[in-house]
Amino acid sequence: MLSSVAPPRKSLSSSRSAEMKDLFRHTITSTERLTIVQYILDAENDVKDYHAEINRLQTMIWTLENEKDALKKSMERFRFLLSPVYKLPPEILINIFDFCCGMNDLEAKESSMPTALTLSRVCGRWRDILLSTPRLWTSLSIHLKGWTGDRLRLSGLTRMFMKRSKELGLTITLDFSNADEPLEVYIPALESLIANSTRWTDVKLIIPALVIKQPMFENIRGRLPMLERLYITGCGPSDHTEDAHVDLFEDCPSLHSFAYKASSPSIIVNVPWDQIKTLKLCNYYSTFAFDRLALCRNVEQLKLHIVGGGREYKSHVSSDIRELYLTVHEQVDVSSIFQYSTLRQLSTLDIRGLFDEPDEEWIVWEEVPIRAFLYRSQCSITHLHLQWLPIEDGQAVSLLELTPTLSRLHIEEYRKNAIENKIITPYFLQRLLVDHGSSRHSFLPQLTDLTLYVHHSGLDPDFLLKVVTSRWLPDPSHSEEVGVQCLKAFSLAIMGKEASVAERFAGLLCFRDAGMRMTLSQLHIF
Repeated sequence: MLSSVAPPRKSLSSSRSAEMKDLFRHTITSTERLTIVQYILDAENDVKDYHAEINRLQTMIWTLENEKDALKKSMERFRFLLSPVYKLPPEILINIFDFCCGMNDLEAKESSMPTALTLSRVCGRWRDILLSTPRLWTSLSIHLKGWTGDRLRLSGLTRMFMKRSKELGLTITLDFSNADEPLEVYIPALESLIANSTRWTDVKLIIPALVIKQPMFENIRGRLPMLERLYITGCGPSDHTEDAHVDLFEDCPSLHSFAYKASSPSIIVNVPWDQIKTLKLCNYYSTFAFDRLALCRNVEQLKLHIVGGGREYKSHVSSDIRELYLTVHEQVDVSSIFQYSTLRQLSTLDIRGLFDEPDEEWIVWEEVPIRAFLYRSQCSITHLHLQWLPIEDGQAVSLLELTPTLSRLHIEEYRKNAIENKIITPYFLQRLLVDHGSSRHSFLPQLTDLTLYVHHSGLDPDFLLKVVTSRWLPDPSHSEEVGVQCLKAFSLAIMGKEASVAERFAGLLCFRDAGMRMTLSQLHIF
């Protein structure tokens, strides 16, 4: 609070004002002249006093205005405490931050900061939460390009993440794919990461063959007790053709997932193959890929991304793989694995084309290799995913007839440059229809979960409704009598430009109220 205003000083000049006015009516004597001089001196002093008082009052006004503005800012700050975000307990905020900080990208641009660091600068409460939650600092993806003039910032941020993550396991990505600076720029940051290699749990290395052979990486050998997942591929100029043989990861007692992508020059990695449960191979010819697969005697999940072709594979792979995921570009990518393997424990088969539109170079689906594989393996496929493939309705039916144990089926037609369905045709739907009065063995009797991505052209909503109705058997005794499991989940995505195309199939939503997990959506394809 400001002090009260001081009482005004009594003016010396004002006491003589009446006397001085009479002087204008007669001649000024010498005595009166002295009086006038004294009046002027007193008036000058009064003016100075008034000016000082005005300044004092002006400073008081400024002070009051400053206190008013400060109070308004304080009101806004405290009003913000009434916002919904302040109702969230720390546990909820940490869960949200977990999602945001799944990968903290570290790039050379100063305008781009890692997410955890950005969140910690929002307010004091968030900063306290971030600094007291080490797991939010455990992931770091470093893009090693453009750090020549900012190497101290790179090493400083790296050390910060190592410190704030405490002793928790680390998820690390080192991406040298566009790096063009001398290695010396990155050494301090790399040394900080390598010094914490005992905490690495998930590592992705996109690294030149010459770099991974540097002596400093020798320090990770035998110091990777927590490493569970490893992805590695070479990068950089291909004029250096010497492959790098790397045995740094042979002693990793926790490693169970390994992803390996071809590069030129190649990085040939040795890992404890018997430990690998999940194996992913990308862009390899059959011979190299299946030689590596043969080493993984305990692999359960295999992912092949454009793997096939090349020289004929002289051996045969027999494995207990349960899940097989294929991303394919041409027929050989499909056929190779089925031609050279027997997988008796296989239950999940996922085959996806690389592009969502037909490819002029792959217009024919060869069904012989996969049919021979199913006959040979005698496996019980329960989950099948077919997406963006040049397979036609008759071929799909023929394939599904060999998978009577199938419970979940996902079929997705090409999206672009395709106006009609090649798989989900009237013939396919007719086979899917269950005839409750027939004694003939039903098609896909174990099917309980069906997903279709289809074009509306040529698709009859009434007949599709009839198909779904024929498989809606919520009464167990009725289901057993018919010999077909009840369809418990159905997801339909209609592709089309018209805004109301999905309305034609709205009748299917009745099954949602009956208890089916029913999803109806529309994809606007242009």
